[in-house]
Amino acid sequence: VAQKSAPARWAAAMVCCGHLLALPRLFVTATQQVAAANAKNAGVIRCDEQGVGTLILFPGSFSPLQVSHLRAASLAKTAVEAHNLRVHSIRLSPVNDGYGKRGLLPWTDRSLLGRMLLESQNFPDVCFDAWEAQQPRFLQTNQVAKHFSEVYKHTGEVGKVLMMGGADLFDGMFASHPTPSIPYPWSKESVSKLIMELDGIVIIQRAGAMQWDPESIRTKLQSKLEGTEAAARLSTFNIIVAAGDAGDGSSTRVRHFIAEGPS
Repeated sequence: VAQKSAPARWAAAMVCCGHLLALPRLFVTATQQVAAANAKNAGVIRCDEQGVGTLILFPGSFSPLQVSHLRAASLAKTAVEAHNLRVHSIRLSPVNDGYGKRGLLPWTDRSLLGRMLLESQNFPDVCFDAWEAQQPRFLQTNQVAKHFSEVYKHTGEVGKVLMMGGADLFDGMFASHPTPSIPYPWSKESVSKLIMELDGIVIIQRAGAMQWDPESIRTKLQSKLEGTEAAARLSTFNIIVAAGDAGDGSSTRVRHFIAEGPS
């Protein structure tokens, strides 16, 4: 029996794991889509921008992109709009291959699988923005945020740039000292640089977790950033906690299924 191409096996793995809807029409032509994706000059995979408003930056590995990621983006949009902020777009920024995380799929493959999922789902203002992934080296989060601020905010295309992420990401940012659950908190310098490039953050909580309080978070950040220029920005910094459950998608499970090589 002939082996399936790698993209076709990945698509099949995602279907079997329940993270991608059945897409036989798409993964039959997966190899052709790889070529098309590589030939495409534009760095954005689908996005219906909504005029001047708030850009939500969603950095991550997306290895691969899953429905739970898109649900999280939808929760973030709802939460931001509840604060009377119009959403311009939600831009998923896949990490550069140079990040070197174990199991990280190459950008060409993550791009293909992201395109397939976005084409199958109704999230018109969510897009894969390839800028970070296409850089010659790995970039720190604050460098990525700076790019989006310069390209969109400083040119007047958007009024604010917010960054969304899971509670595990922000736990490390808010902590001042290592703990058993947070052995490697973000440094004061790293957090300060990031805050200077953003107008706020949107936190996606895990189902069943204790509800985070925005003002408590602000107090933690003020303590951590005391004496920095970023501390002065915190009084007007948007701290939004999204309500709802995005689901529990496991990229590790998908990659394991890929490695097993389903027939």
